[in-house]
Amino acid sequence: MLSVICFLVSVAAESQVSRRAAMPDGIHLVRAAVVEADEAAPHVRNTLLIKHVYGGDTDLNGQRFSAKSADETGQGNEYIVIPRLRIGDQGIWLIKTTPEGLRTQNYYNYMRWPAIELRSPDWAPPYRAVEAFADAVERVSRIDEPNESATVLKNLVIEDNPYISSWAISRLPEVSQASGEVVDFLNRLVDNVDVPVQGQVELDRVQLSLHGPRWQRSKARRGLFDRWFTAAQREREASLVVSRLDEVAQHPETIGFSQEDLLKFVGVLARNEGFPLSERQRIRFVLMWSVRRYDGDQQPFETTADIVASDLPEQVRLDVAWLFLKEFALNEERRKILSRLRDTVSGDAVTAVLDKALAAPSKKDRR
Repeated sequence: MLSVICFLVSVAAESQVSRRAAMPDGIHLVRAAVVEADEAAPHVRNTLLIKHVYGGDTDLNGQRFSAKSADETGQGNEYIVIPRLRIGDQGIWLIKTTPEGLRTQNYYNYMRWPAIELRSPDWAPPYRAVEAFADAVERVSRIDEPNESATVLKNLVIEDNPYISSWAISRLPEVSQASGEVVDFLNRLVDNVDVPVQGQVELDRVQLSLHGPRWQRSKARRGLFDRWFTAAQREREASLVVSRLDEVAQHPETIGFSQEDLLKFVGVLARNEGFPLSERQRIRFVLMWSVRRYDGDQQPFETTADIVASDLPEQVRLDVAWLFLKEFALNEERRKILSRLRDTVSGDAVTAVLDKALAAPSKKDRR
């Protein structure tokens, strides 16, 4: 009798591990339909009925939760679903269990939730891609054996669907409890160019959580970032990698690079014509964090001056030039460099910003 009980406990534990492999604890991926819509201006309070659970607690089937929707985004901290939902609208939702009941989860796996069938905004992921992601989550959640879950997740990391790839990479350490075999697999994955860019960004996060400082300043990690910024990138992928660079620039001690490596990536990105112009302009934010931490060092100043003096598109140079006015502490030596730069740089708008920087009162060193 005791052996039977132990067997049942073991099976239940393995099943629970598989459920955790599919989704984080307390988070549920469901298909739900709008069954009530209270048209209270300026938004609609919707009641939704859960029709299917892809990952999470299957007992949620048939339960209800609420969400607000509108044709425009709301003000304040309250999350509003766009577009305005109507009775009968169906979609895939992310919900979480809280002491107050079921609540919507608005961001997970590099996308905003929910995904509404037939009526998602243009900026939202294609509904079919989200549906395929949900099917993959359900497939893993139905597996009782952790080793089998890990095998399936390994096969999913090179899926063309970026949402499946990044999710599979994020869940692998959980299902395997960071076993040596999975850690080795993730280490080898760094060099696999078949992994979608979104999956590569998630891989960087996972490697940091597994290896800490050993990964943070490693040659392999520098190679991964270098691959991102030397290649041509589509708009969404470009946005993901630039956002990651901005993030590491804000936290150099815990997830960042050396200042030298960071500024190298800035220079490569600025000159990469295979990146959308809007993303190249975002180097100003990365430089801003570097200035705020290392303004006493000459490197950020020299990198900024080199970009402003270059033949890059004027909008990129203009955005970067504002750092001289807004961020840098200009001592006498820097003012001389800036004055020479002002006399040689092209573009009236850039020249005007440099004039303002030279005319502005000196700032205290930001070290």
